[in-house]
Amino acid sequence: MKALEKSSAVKEFSNCEIVDFDKFASLPADVQERVLEALGCPCIDQTTKLLLSKLERLGILKCL
Repeated sequence: MKALEKSSAVKEFSNCEIVDFDKFASLPADVQERVLEALGCPCIDQTTKLLLSKLERLGILKCL
């Protein structure tokens, strides 16, 4: 059951895109780099998932 939960969480963040480039550009360079590395990658760690989730809530990213 945990494997199913884990795979659905990965799917959620493996298909994200930047929707507000101005806000994204104002983020620190290390955060921008981390996000760009994570976009489209199916192997996202828990910390990066939290970061992507927060950026989605802030309207910077949109994840399908």
